[in-house]
This record gives sequence, structure tokens and C-alpha cells, in this order.
Amino acid sequence: MKKILFLILILSLAAVPGFSQKFAFKLGSGMSWAESGDLAAGIQGQSDLLKQVYGLADTFLAPKNGVHISGEFLFYPWKIFGIGIGVGYFKMNKDSSAAYGNNYLSTTEAIKPAVTVIPITLNLHLLLPLSSRLRFDLEAGAGYYMTQLDWNFRADYSLLGLSGSDEYTFRAKKNAWGLQAGIGFEYLIMSKLSLVVNALAQSVKLEPYMGTYTNTGKGDFGTYSSTGGDASFWYYERRAGDTTFPQVAFQVEEPAVTPWVQNARKARLDLKGFTATIGLKIGIGR
Repeated sequence: MKKILFLILILSLAAVPGFSQKFAFKLGSGMSWAESGDLAAGIQGQSDLLKQVYGLADTFLAPKNGVHISGEFLFYPWKIFGIGIGVGYFKMNKDSSAAYGNNYLSTTEAIKPAVTVIPITLNLHLLLPLSSRLRFDLEAGAGYYMTQLDWNFRADYSLLGLSGSDEYTFRAKKNAWGLQAGIGFEYLIMSKLSLVVNALAQSVKLEPYMGTYTNTGKGDFGTYSSTGGDASFWYYERRAGDTTFPQVAFQVEEPAVTPWVQNARKARLDLKGFTATIGLKIGIGR
């Protein structure tokens, strides 16, 4: 078996006359998808809670995808082995609103959650030729993921003829190490220029998030305003009847345990997902 693998390696090294650059630069754009972890669970849980209590017909939406752009500088110490240093950018955001109420209360809530990610990656590449113009790229490595979490909330409500509004914003940054691996195809268009298609899976979890907040309100119930720099991103579970609903909160204090609130903890943002891009690869030198 080892002899067969060694033979494949030797044949691969000898079969890449069209891809002999020592250095290359790759640019791509596409889409990224991620699970969003507790953020997505809490947003869905709030929709389900309001549906049970008020018969909510609308649904709040979680940010799970966004446009991705990336660049990578590659060095090939051998023809089929490469080392790549890359940087990317993608932002996942989703605006949604929901209206609910009863005979006494009427409320419209709007949320604008956003997750901004800048990954800096180091990958190893294995290039396997399929023909004189086409080759298969396997890559894997580690990345440093710099993220920013934004939460914007607004509620407009009326109660027994009185009305008011409340706005709350939260912003926090968090960085963490993650892993990524992917596959791709490169098609040689002309000397030193290739069309590239890539699919990359990533895994990174971030906690806790601590950041700044602003809270303002106005209307018949009074006017208020507060700001601070010590709010956190929380996860907890809310009980209504016999059902438990995941919830998220952005506040200074941990959600207090009551007969209706349980299992409070710092929330986690899970960026497990994948990215698909298409772009160009430019060879530099020989």
C-alpha cells in the first residue's frame, strides 16, 4: 500500500506542467452559511413563545448566511503541495418584525441581529492533477476568527389608549481560534490564470460576548435613556405552560431564576457551517 501511495505521489509531481508557479494569489467571492448557535435558538424560541401565548402569525428570523469575499497568498515549495495565508470577510444579518397583542395590548417588535466575521487562515493545500488544465485542491488548516455581534431591538406598543416605544442596541467583539477544511477545482484559462471553485467548512465557537449597550424609551409611559459598557450575551429558557422555550438576552445581570426562567448561562455563538466561492487564481513567477 505504501509503495502504491508513493508511486501516485511521484506521478502527480511529474504531471503538472501547466501549473508550475512558485507563488500565486487567489481571489474569490460567494456565500457563507453558519448555524449561529444560541442566537438562532433564542430568536426561534421567542417566535414560538409568542405564537403559543398570543397566536403570533409572524416569525423572527436569525442571521445564518451572508456574502463572503476572500483572498489568499499561496507558496508552493513542491508542485502539488502549497501553503496558503488568507483573509476573508462576511456579514450575516437579518431584519424581521412581528405584531401581536390582545384586547388590551398591541405590540410590534423589530429585531436586526448581525454577525460580522473576519477570518485569518493558514491552510495546507494538496493539488491533484485531473488533466493538463484541471486539478483538484484539498485544503485544511486553522484560522483566527475576529467577530462582531450587533443586536438592535425596537418595540412600539399601546396599552389602554397609552402608547410608547423602546429601543435597545448591543455591540460586542470576540475573537477565537477555529478549524477549516475544504475542496476545490482549478481550471487553467491561460498561462498563470485559473478559474477556481471552492467549498470550505469551518468550525468555531465563541463565548462569552461582553460589550456596550444603549437603551432609550419615550411615550406616554415616560422618557428614559441609559448606556453602559458591561452588558453580556445571555441564554436562558422560558417556561410557558408545559413548554420550555430558548431565549436570549443582552443585559448586565444574569437573567434571574424564577419558576418561569431557568438554565441561564453565557450564550455561545456557533459559526459551524460552510462557505462556497468562485474566483480567480493568478500565478506569480515560476
